[in-house]
Amino acid sequence: MCEFSYQLLKCLDDVEEKYIIKEIHEGVFGTYIGGWTITNKITRVESANKVILTGLRRILKEAKGRWVEELPQAPLFTSQNIE
Repeated sequence: MCEFSYQLLKCLDDVEEKYIIKEIHEGVFGTYIGGWTITNKITRVESANKVILTGLRRILKEAKGRWVEELPQAPLFTSQNIE
């Protein structure tokens, strides 16, 4: 089971993703946190996303045709990640 130290993980659609990347590149966060800090945070989130996807793929592969029933047991959907 995966555990994350992040308060909130959010999936982004293409429009949201482009907006956030644009803000980062234009320096909107520059007055709040340094460029290296935001880069490190983005890298950590990307790593967490890879772990989530790997876990979900494994669970769904094992579930085969029962993926609808198995998905609620996936770590992404457990209550500990919602808190």
